Amino acid sequence: MATNSYVGYKTKKGNYKIIYIHFDGYPYGIGKVLLKKINTKKKAKKLIKEGHVLWILGEPYGTEYKEYISKGQISKNPAIKFTYLFEDDRWTFSERTHGSSEHRDYRDLESFLKLQDLKLQNYKNKE
Repeated sequence: MATNSYVGYKTKKGNYKIIYIHFDGYPYGIGKVLLKKINTKKKAKKLIKEGHVLWILGEPYGTEYKEYISKGQISKNPAIKFTYLFEDDRWTFSERTHGSSEHRDYRDLESFLKLQDLKLQNYKNKE
């Protein structure tokens, strides 16, 4: 089953340019790739300019990016589980929880992944 997501960046005007990504939208999928490979605004803009992709390292397909004026507009699509935005020189993300019509607040992606790795390590140490 696909984990759908949006990936985008904040423009100079304060709008958001977003593409749809069909597979691996969870933080340990797309999130890790964004932090390692798409780690500058220039690279984020290039990814968005190329258009929608099936997965983050895949070939572009379909339509071009969409532009939104606010984060609230972005999160209205109920099929999107995660949204990743490059803004203020870092990746942030938001998650739609099961059964919810709204996304949670945006969080720093790198900090979230580090915390999850620490929790996993602590769990493994208890075994």
